[in-house]
Amino acid sequence: WHYIITPGDADSAMTVGAVDTLGNVAGFSSYGPSSDRQIKPDLAATGLNAIVANSVTGLPVYANGTSFATPILAGLTTCLWQAFPEFNNMTVLDAMRRSATKFTSPNDRVGYGIPDMKKAFTILLKKSYTQQSSLSLCLATFQLNVKHDNTMSILIERKQSSEVIYTPFQTIAGTGTFTNKNVSLTDDLSQLSSGINVSYRFKLAIGSDTTFLLDSLTVNVPPACVTPVNFTRVTPNTVSDNASVVVSRAVASDVGIVVTNSGGQRIFRKNYKHNAGTQITNIDLRGRSGGIYFISVYADGKKVSTEKILKR
Repeated sequence: WHYIITPGDADSAMTVGAVDTLGNVAGFSSYGPSSDRQIKPDLAATGLNAIVANSVTGLPVYANGTSFATPILAGLTTCLWQAFPEFNNMTVLDAMRRSATKFTSPNDRVGYGIPDMKKAFTILLKKSYTQQSSLSLCLATFQLNVKHDNTMSILIERKQSSEVIYTPFQTIAGTGTFTNKNVSLTDDLSQLSSGINVSYRFKLAIGSDTTFLLDSLTVNVPPACVTPVNFTRVTPNTVSDNASVVVSRAVASDVGIVVTNSGGQRIFRKNYKHNAGTQITNIDLRGRSGGIYFISVYADGKKVSTEKILKR
């Protein structure tokens, strides 16, 4: 009898077949499907000529058995699930199946095949990713919620409808530990031709060897998109890292930007020569305590606006 039996046929069980390091199926590895016609095994890992610890000496030796393939894959699964504890076991298993070598053509010997854990990682990360966009006063604002840490970077690329390829637009360095974080960015579209489409691609770079697409979107520059003169705007109203201050002046001006906390203490100040047109100043609030902050803009020595933001 060489078919998979209980408990490998349980609806939530990951059943593991054995292969060698070249992907060849071990002759002793059990066949699927299960009696209720599930695709079994689910996945495969090294169990033929696997390198394991000798039970007596502790030295590495070659050994055979699905009893080795299973803990190898269990360990990899645990590492993956540790990165995404917000997902349940079936979501993690589904990602591993989708990452495997035979996902589109599973069989009764290795199931969905040998999983690619890096690919499974990206599948789960993209599943947790969300984005929002808005367009106001010719300013496109993007809110990204992406799980990342300080070894990763968020890459934004852009192209107009008249262009063939995307070009780099902005790079945002990752921060902190591996958790979901809100990332904000803006793009001033007032210098572009009205009526065109502007497409964006959002990517995540991990270290120096892995970059993958998170999502994309397209913004239409409306014909009525004419930047008003002498206006200021702070975005977003709620921030976790950077706030953007948009200042537009009809003529060249001396501009000052001051940020104070709820106690009136000044934590940021910038003075600069503002040419006619629109300029964006990014204020880094990472490391600042949560609470209410006030951003004031001065032009030629006169206060022109004060806006309140919430730092999470």
